[in-house]
Amino acid sequence: MTFARASSIAGLLLALSTSGCGKIQTIPASPNPAVRIAEFAGSWMKAEAKNADLLYVSDLNRNAVFVFTYPAGEHVGTLKGLKRPHGECVDTAGNVWVTNGLDFSVVEYAHGGTSPIAKVSDPNGFPSGCAVDSVTGNLAVMNFSPGSGAGNVVVYAGAKGSPQQLPLSPAAIPYKGAYDAKGNLWVDGMTSSAKYFSFGEYLAAKHRWRPIILKHVMYFPSGVQWVGGELVVGDQVNLSGPSTVYEFSMRRGAGKLVGTTPLANSCDVLEFAVIGKTIVATNTCEKAIRYFAFPKGGTSTKVIRSGLSQPIGV
Repeated sequence: MTFARASSIAGLLLALSTSGCGKIQTIPASPNPAVRIAEFAGSWMKAEAKNADLLYVSDLNRNAVFVFTYPAGEHVGTLKGLKRPHGECVDTAGNVWVTNGLDFSVVEYAHGGTSPIAKVSDPNGFPSGCAVDSVTGNLAVMNFSPGSGAGNVVVYAGAKGSPQQLPLSPAAIPYKGAYDAKGNLWVDGMTSSAKYFSFGEYLAAKHRWRPIILKHVMYFPSGVQWVGGELVVGDQVNLSGPSTVYEFSMRRGAGKLVGTTPLANSCDVLEFAVIGKTIVATNTCEKAIRYFAFPKGGTSTKVIRSGLSQPIGV
């Protein structure tokens, strides 16, 4: 079944977990908020980074994003001036969006760039995760509340302007999300009581949510990604780890478990990325990034620790 009592509740999620609404609402915001470059002073990037495959890792404690070559893991840049950065997502152009928590915004960086090229204001709460629709270019942002209660999900048409707040998701405290090829948005999180894992799909054509049943016990949300037509969902399990990633074949609102990837020596994976035959995972309580074989899992094949303090998004 989809819902299970969480074995532990991450303090950050509880502390930052806002009331939702029953209708789509447009939230006033600046059409295209100016990016004040001075705020991001001190960022750097090696020249060769622009022509390399890159791995971006947001660090909550450092208020920065560390940039590494992929898969080698060489530290080639640091993006500074952020305020409690959390989740990340990427668009079809290879630009990276970073949820800038305590600035209540989401900022965009060009591949290998040191200064934001765009910024959208998020007046709805603490942005925890994001996803970009590859068809429309829409940017979805999952928000915790800066106070207590449920969170919300907002969408920026074309990744700019004022956001639309979607109706309250089955994942009342939303965490991470991913778009599928049809423009539907899949979001994991917790129930409003923060006791049970929950999952929902926003049906773009019908403008409504539907609860999704994942036919496996899940404890605490991690990440969401579509891989080869299958839904990949992470489970933090508990604060000491290890975490696990599951593959589901989706049909008519239900997910059949078709694969399990144990991240054997992981520790509190808050976000992950499946890249070919590798899972790159943020090992938050270990202050590291680890690579794991996908879908086999097991002991990690590589670790990156350079400068990291509390890696959250990848």
